[in-house]
Amino acid sequence: MKLTIQILSAAALFGLVASEATAQQFQGPRIGLEVAHEDYGAVAGESVAIVAGWDAEVASSWVVGADVRLTVDGVEERRTRAVGVNTQTVTTAIEDQWGVSARVGRVIGGRVLLFGHVGYEQLHYDAVRDLRAPVCVPPSGCLISRLAQSFDEDAMTYGVGAEWAVTDHWRVRGTYTRSDGSAVESDRLAVTGSFQF
Repeated sequence: MKLTIQILSAAALFGLVASEATAQQFQGPRIGLEVAHEDYGAVAGESVAIVAGWDAEVASSWVVGADVRLTVDGVEERRTRAVGVNTQTVTTAIEDQWGVSARVGRVIGGRVLLFGHVGYEQLHYDAVRDLRAPVCVPPSGCLISRLAQSFDEDAMTYGVGAEWAVTDHWRVRGTYTRSDGSAVESDRLAVTGSFQF
């Protein structure tokens, strides 16, 4: 019973704060830097991207916006293991990744924006498997075989996030993004610092 009262009280306070919030802190163009952890199943790691966007107030506490995202340092992973007496190295990289998205959010307390977003992303997936012998013999040297797989992927994205207007111009946000493509699915957890003009 006590927990129920606490939940109802928190909900009432949330509603009061939300009703007094304005979206003026989240208007206009912005540009920022994103650091993320991305998991593609077969490969996972950190990435860095430039994110630019524009937000507009559509009601006293509602915001709509659009983002463009360009990865400048994508996920890359190298795994090496023994296969019999030989050594196998698999190098996987996510390259040329970019995307666009739209978001709708509600301002809480004047400086925090809770939002959902949907969009589109494209990336280039590249994987190379090298099998090398412990003793190098001409003309191929240590390399026994090489298998390569490479393709471009289009994917729909969706997710949620929260953004804090630290000052009138600086913002910090955290987002979760799910990407669903025909060959690759991924999860991204990201933190972005941005400047609003």
